[in-house]
Amino acid sequence: MAAPLASIVKDIMRQRSVVRSGRDSFIVLPLDQWEWVEDLLKERASPKLLKSIAAGRRAHKRGRSLPYARVRASLGLT
Repeated sequence: MAAPLASIVKDIMRQRSVVRSGRDSFIVLPLDQWEWVEDLLKERASPKLLKSIAAGRRAHKRGRSLPYARVRASLGLT
């Protein structure tokens, strides 16, 4: 069974997988983790984050990224 999404995000933050790009921050995930984390996010995420996931998939040299602030807000971690 997958870990709860909030603990996944906390682990990602601990690993310093949050990168800045201009004014925005993004959570960078290794490609092998991307699909199942994305599925978890789709179950719990706000409509705004879902739109970001669908429209704003950004390739990154270490994997794929998600808008950090929206993920935190979706999980009530702000």
